[in-house]
Amino acid sequence: MEVLNWLAEQRFYLIQTVGVVGGLVFTAHAIRKDERARTISNTIALNEQYTQMWHEFYERPALSRILKKKVDLKKQPVSDEETLFVKMLILHLDTVRLGLLAVWRLRFHHRVQRHAALAVNFVSQLHAGFKLFGESFLAFLMLTFIR
Repeated sequence: MEVLNWLAEQRFYLIQTVGVVGGLVFTAHAIRKDERARTISNTIALNEQYTQMWHEFYERPALSRILKKKVDLKKQPVSDEETLFVKMLILHLDTVRLGLLAVWRLRFHHRVQRHAALAVNFVSQLHAGFKLFGESFLAFLMLTFIR
């Protein structure tokens, strides 16, 4: 009965809290979906670059020597086309490597920040609840989490 009275007295704060938390959840969901969409878009762009480079390789027979294991460079030195193609491949692979590294660092850093922020937020909310509502807040928490 006391809990119902407490809820009736604090309904404005509860509705306000539910609205704020709902807005944060909606924002987090939108950010997550946007991140997934960007990841898919970046993967498609990298795949298009990769396909375009190898399409160029197959269209130019002069570049076929790049994949051969035994080549006499004294008789036929490396051509400018071969040098350019290999440089493009290396740059493409380095771009993919840097992108994957950036995503990994971002996700790791985000996890660490998120856990720290959740802990700080939880402690501050508990402190604010105790300051504002006193012992009735403690009773509410006990009834909520002991069940």
